[in-house]
Amino acid sequence: MFDNEDLIWSIIGKKKFCCFKYNLHINQNFCKNKFNLTGFCSRQSCPLANNNYATVIEKNGVLFLYFKTALNSKFPCKSWKKISLSRNFIKAVQQIDLHLALWPRFFINKVKLRLTKLNQILIRSRIKNIEIKNSNLNFNLINNKEEFKLTQKIKIEKMIEQELLNRLHMGVYGDNYNLKPIYYWKKINSENKVKVKNSLQIKTIVI
Repeated sequence: MFDNEDLIWSIIGKKKFCCFKYNLHINQNFCKNKFNLTGFCSRQSCPLANNNYATVIEKNGVLFLYFKTALNSKFPCKSWKKISLSRNFIKAVQQIDLHLALWPRFFINKVKLRLTKLNQILIRSRIKNIEIKNSNLNFNLINNKEEFKLTQKIKIEKMIEQELLNRLHMGVYGDNYNLKPIYYWKKINSENKVKVKNSLQIKTIVI
């Protein structure tokens, strides 16, 4: 079985071609394979050149432990086993210890390290989503408050206007104010509003 692993690594490893390999003009090569545990292109980290391999992958906010053994290497479609990890970090570590109890220390340590990194990323993304939701709620509350204030202001102005007109009709102010200019102003104001509405209707018909 080890001869098979060495054969695969001799074909794709070191300076040979591999579709998952890429470098950034430095001595270290990197790996784009989603099952790669460390992100580096090396004999120990290569998921293709190791029949026994384990890693942690995140899907839709849920962490999964993926591992394969040499027993299932002859069946590529059944080679990887997937186990859902708990959202509780301590329980997830216990699950890894349980399923990888007899595995080399390299895989156990690297899997736990990857679990820690992905868990921190998920926590940050959840915190950011909560902050965005809270900011949207605050923005809506501010807009609603401003709209409420405006409506209240308009209502108060109308009440004051009506009260003043009622007092004029009752003769509270005597001959100090003449009602004719007020009625004339109201008539002009209503006519201007009608003209604006008609002009808008004509524009919409022309368009």
